[in-house]
Amino acid sequence: MIVVVYEVGGRSWRCVAMAARTDPVELQAVYAMMAATGNGWAASIPDVCVKSGRWHGIECVQDGDYYHVVELSFGLVTDQATAFPSCAQHSFISPAVANLTHLRKLGYFACCMENPQRIPSEIGRLGDSLEALHLRNNGHVGIIPEELAGLIKLRTFDVHGNSLAGTMPIWLSSLTELEAMDISDNTFGGEVDGRTFDNLERLTVFDASDNEFVGALPDSIGRLRTLQKLDLSYNNFTGAIPTTIGDLSRLLSLNLAHNRFSGPLPETMSNLSNLKSLDLQRNCFRVPIPASLGKLVKLEGLVLSESEFVGPIPSSFGSLSNIRALFLDGNKLTGTIPPALGDLTRVYELELSSNLLAGPVPFSSSFVSRLGRRLRLQNNEGLCYEFKTADSLTSDPGSTIRPSEQPPQLKICSSSSSNNQSVGSSEFFPPSHHPSIALDSVAPAGSLKPAFEPSSACSRISYLSYHAVKCFWFMTFLVIMSRC
Repeated sequence: MIVVVYEVGGRSWRCVAMAARTDPVELQAVYAMMAATGNGWAASIPDVCVKSGRWHGIECVQDGDYYHVVELSFGLVTDQATAFPSCAQHSFISPAVANLTHLRKLGYFACCMENPQRIPSEIGRLGDSLEALHLRNNGHVGIIPEELAGLIKLRTFDVHGNSLAGTMPIWLSSLTELEAMDISDNTFGGEVDGRTFDNLERLTVFDASDNEFVGALPDSIGRLRTLQKLDLSYNNFTGAIPTTIGDLSRLLSLNLAHNRFSGPLPETMSNLSNLKSLDLQRNCFRVPIPASLGKLVKLEGLVLSESEFVGPIPSSFGSLSNIRALFLDGNKLTGTIPPALGDLTRVYELELSSNLLAGPVPFSSSFVSRLGRRLRLQNNEGLCYEFKTADSLTSDPGSTIRPSEQPPQLKICSSSSSNNQSVGSSEFFPPSHHPSIALDSVAPAGSLKPAFEPSSACSRISYLSYHAVKCFWFMTFLVIMSRC
């Protein structure tokens, strides 16, 4: 701003340059919003946008003679630190927010928890400028006002951790610039209308976990082709996972855990070639695990726990060369453990417990030693360990199984382990701890074959005694017959 000054006495003109200042309408709006959060001290600052008047949580840009407020944030960003102006006990969002017509980012973090309120519809009047709206853990109730459909430039929409209700608004599809949407940890419910996913061609993050959605996941989910993270966990979705899920080829993380999905997993999931994390635990599939999941070679975490999977563990899982954590526990998996799992050189945690697996455990002593207690096989009554492998575990100085520990419950495979029959429990059991090694099964009634072959000093004595008694009775029988 330039002010022209005319000095009468000296008959001269003088130009004086004046610094830019905050737009007066926006200045008053900031005062009102600060007062609504218990920060009335801001009214003592003549100009909130000049360098001396700014605080962390407000950003301005100059446009000609005026500064415009482009960012305004309040409250706790983390549980340990307040990065923005703190919020008083009865804080609320002032309707004056509608006057910040150049605002690009608005954030309230845990500000209104003690004063539950609806999201003010006035925010919807910022459609020409607002790009990011964060109302995280902010105590909001009711439905999302339809006026927010006017936020046509919005890229980030975050209402995590409130008590918002109602169905997922169909008008969300009008926010065509959206890149990240987090509506998790609320009480949204009902079925999801497939039209909700129309036009969201830029969405990369969609988190709707911890809600009360029901019914089938619509096929239109496959239209979100730019998605990198999809989290629908902790809802009540039912039916089969739609085959269109395979169209989300950019996905890095897919979490459908803690729902009631059923039926076969779509073969199209093998198209998710960039997937690094897949969590399907706590569902109701009741089908075999498809071998096609072994094609997801970039997977680092695969969780299929407690989802009623049946049948064998696919040997194709041996191709998951980047896997770090593999959880298959709590299902009804049968058959043997594929030896290929022992070739997973990067696996850090392997959970196979509480299934119906049987036969010899195919892992080497070095594999077992490397994973230690992160290898869990308990509650598979049919599993056993080959004697030579178990013996090497106790002799390996790096093994996590040591004689000083409480005896685990490994059973040694019988000598007829080719038929994969086994007895006892399924945890590791060093030979030095178990009193007898289960070998052949008990012979049929009437057979002279002993139930246990000699395998230790004690059992060998029993074996010799058995033969001595048998010889004694045979000689006695001959004597009696000769007298007759």
